[in-house]
Amino acid sequence: MHINENVLILKDVSAGSNAITLLVKKDKKFYRKYAFDVEAEKLKTQIRWIEEHQKDVPLPLILNKENELSYTIYDMPMYESAMSMFQFIHTVPIEKSWSVLGTALKDIDEGLHKKNIKPSDKNTIDNYICCKVYGNVRKILENKYIVDLERNENIIVNGRKLPTLHTYREMLSGDYLYKVFEKDIYVDIHGDLSIENIVCFCDNYDNANLQGLYPKGYYFIDPNSDNIHNSPFLDYAKLLQSLHGNYEFLMKVSDVSIKESSVEYMVIKSQQYDAIYHKYQEFLKNKYTKTQLLSIYYHEIVHWIRLLPYKNMKNEKLAVVFYTGLLNVLFDVWELENGKR
Repeated sequence: MHINENVLILKDVSAGSNAITLLVKKDKKFYRKYAFDVEAEKLKTQIRWIEEHQKDVPLPLILNKENELSYTIYDMPMYESAMSMFQFIHTVPIEKSWSVLGTALKDIDEGLHKKNIKPSDKNTIDNYICCKVYGNVRKILENKYIVDLERNENIIVNGRKLPTLHTYREMLSGDYLYKVFEKDIYVDIHGDLSIENIVCFCDNYDNANLQGLYPKGYYFIDPNSDNIHNSPFLDYAKLLQSLHGNYEFLMKVSDVSIKESSVEYMVIKSQQYDAIYHKYQEFLKNKYTKTQLLSIYYHEIVHWIRLLPYKNMKNEKLAVVFYTGLLNVLFDVWELENGKR
């Protein structure tokens, strides 16, 4: 109540984290993001990251910030001609959306991924696996619906037969994951490079000043520095979670039917997303070796594992939708690794 006492709240646009993001209005519309207690500390780090990297890649302006004992808050501009990359992909021709995404990938590679380069080390990789994989798998298996589904060797998800999570014990073992990640390098990364965290502009900007501020027609929002293993492959994997795993479409699922070994829900498919994914897949194949490509896809698996505890806390039943997303990705990566695709 105190945080928002002087603004009109127009819309809750919060995403997957425990932070709250609102579209609000005072004299003008703007976005207000805030979090409490432990999450407030993460938001303080996010503010520092944005301020430190303003000259490296296109980022939002911070209009106002407050750091109190129990909460952190910051405000960002809202531009009428701006939209998320998700909306952009479904608004403009494929060539246009891929051109902007390709520019963003080049900028993040040159502006971030070549800064503070150092080799990975065993202790950090082990910590990453322990915290981001093992710790979160334990939380995933606290979901009563998932526990029941995991009693099966396979489940049927919208007509597709998928092995359950315990089938992939070897792929998710510490020794196996270490071998996948051991040749990664560490750099400065965005850390949460989803499609929704790239903001794009229509051809007609609001004004000339805005064109000067963002001449390439986009900027990044919502970085995450809580990754431990700061490989550039985490950024590429986060885009895979969107384009390969269809995360944004799974977010729109509002109901799920779970019966013994069967899971069904209504989910939209997008030709535009598929087209951009294929272009992105070719980009990665041309840029990286098979070993590096596998590391990127394994980091996508880790992103799904990290996501599920948040979904469990919000709605145990709907979390099953994202559990099936993880199973789909695991199966695809197994096929990729074993020459099946």
